[in-house]
Amino acid sequence: MLLTDLSGKNSILLNISTFHQSRRKKMKESRSNYKSETRDLKYDLAAKRLEMRKLFTDPKTDEATLLAKQKELNSLRQQMLERSRR
Repeated sequence: MLLTDLSGKNSILLNISTFHQSRRKKMKESRSNYKSETRDLKYDLAAKRLEMRKLFTDPKTDEATLLAKQKELNSLRQQMLERSRR
């Protein structure tokens, strides 16, 4: 794509349009891949948060159990961060 070529304005516009369509397609594929890669992680995160809430409301829950569940949550969050940086 040569933007300095003034002899064929239409061909320049066509090249720019094709470039943008290609770029849009790549962005859409990237978003789709991210969603499919993180779908299970998001589900697991929601489930662990719910488990954590239940543990907090149970007076019989000890600190070690809470810490273990928090570590699981942190691990899942870290995995989400790693996937979002790809």
